[in-house]
Amino acid sequence: MRQIVKLLLVLLVAAAMPIAAGAQPRGGGGGGGGGGGFGFRHGGFAKFHRQGPPPQAPLPVGPWAPPPPGPVMSPGPWRGQQDAVRTGVRGGRLAPLGYVIDNLQRRAPGRQLDTAVEFEDGRAVYRVRWLTNQGRRVDYIVDAATGRYIGER
Repeated sequence: MRQIVKLLLVLLVAAAMPIAAGAQPRGGGGGGGGGGGFGFRHGGFAKFHRQGPPPQAPLPVGPWAPPPPGPVMSPGPWRGQQDAVRTGVRGGRLAPLGYVIDNLQRRAPGRQLDTAVEFEDGRAVYRVRWLTNQGRRVDYIVDAATGRYIGER
């Protein structure tokens, strides 16, 4: 078995050597398409590669035509909240969520499921939905300005 593997390895190396050295295959240059080797006899594979964008079909007209594309959907109601939190973190007014998650990880090993910013008693708080390693779901309330634990629900 080892001899067969060695033989196949030697044949593979021998077959690759003329290609690596840039030599022409035997037989005088490989035919009319230049270069030699598989697929180059009749111009190679260039005819299979697209040259530029594909042609576009004309849009249908009439009652069967699809309706024109509508307006782009807004990214969601949470987008403004995310931007406000990012601005607050960059300005130093809010604690980074990574810091909050690290503190919760030390308090109760598990993983974050969801996070939202809410307002309680006039101050911003993170409500972090957490799944403990024991499978219990807890909503932690953390002061968004300081990153300190307030309570849980």
